[in-house]
Amino acid sequence: MHRMLKVNRRRVIVITCGSDPVTASSYNDSQKSLDFILHSTAYPVSDSEIVDTNGCGDAFVGGFLSQYVTGQSLEKCLRAVYTLI
Repeated sequence: MHRMLKVNRRRVIVITCGSDPVTASSYNDSQKSLDFILHSTAYPVSDSEIVDTNGCGDAFVGGFLSQYVTGQSLEKCLRAVYTLI
């Protein structure tokens, strides 16, 4: 996926799939290699605690971007939403 993107700046790809682990990676175009790949596991929640799943992805993106725009590490960005709960 990184090779399909424009290469004029740093890009980060984040892949989510419900309660499965989140995968994030960054590609270094000058070295033609991945800078890093991180996997972040979601914390399990019992069915009795779930009220509505609408907006879960939006909450994740909001938490991630709130840290990413301030220059935090990718690991902290992936965990940002968990600190809001």
